[in-house]
Amino acid sequence: MKRLIEKIKKRAVTTVYMITGVFFQTAPLISKAAENAGAQAVNQTMGNFQSMIVALISSFGSIILLWGVFEFGTAIQSPNGTEQTQGFKRIVGGLVMTIAPSIVAGLTA
Repeated sequence: MKRLIEKIKKRAVTTVYMITGVFFQTAPLISKAAENAGAQAVNQTMGNFQSMIVALISSFGSIILLWGVFEFGTAIQSPNGTEQTQGFKRIVGGLVMTIAPSIVAGLTA
């Protein structure tokens, strides 16, 4: 009987050691998978935020570009050269704002 108890105790200890070893071997993989899932959620949220900002800047650039075109068109009729320069500057600024996302994507690629 004493031998049977020793045998059961030995198997129980071996089983506990094996379970603990498997846990410690797989724990980093599980935590890494959970970490990647969290990072993926944050990256997706930041990507959505970035696309919203890019769309906002492009739309403001288009509005300023149109405003500059109309201002330049009315400034051509006036003899004042500074109004024409201001209209031209507004056109260039609006154009840069409109194509800024493409410029940034080209620089980061």
